[in-house]
Amino acid sequence: MISLTEKEIVKIWQYQLLDRDGLVTEDGEPLRIIYPGRLNDDRGADFRDAIIATGRRLIKGDIELHIKSSSWQAHQHHRDVVYNRVILHVVMWHNSPTATKLENGAEV
Repeated sequence: MISLTEKEIVKIWQYQLLDRDGLVTEDGEPLRIIYPGRLNDDRGADFRDAIIATGRRLIKGDIELHIKSSSWQAHQHHRDVVYNRVILHVVMWHNSPTATKLENGAEV
C-alpha cells in the first residue's frame, strides 16, 4: 500500500495530478472535474466552490479529501453543518461500509 499524507493528497487534488479520465463515483458513474475548487484555509471542506460533472448533471459545491473514507466519520464531519455544502468526498481508499452522509442527512 502506498503511504501518503492528507497534505499530499490535497496537493494532488489542487494541481490535478491524477488520472482525470479514470474518476468514478462509488456507484461507478464517470465523473469529470470542471473546476477543482479553491483551497480553503478556514474551517470546513478542503476546497470551496468546485464544479463537477456526472453523466446526469453539473454540480457545484465543496470537496473534502481523505486518505480513507472512514475518516469522514472519524473527524466528525457527519455532525458538522459546515460540511453540508460538500458535493464530493475524494478518498484514496474506500474502507467504509456506508455512503458519506452530511449532517443534514444527504448522501454525497
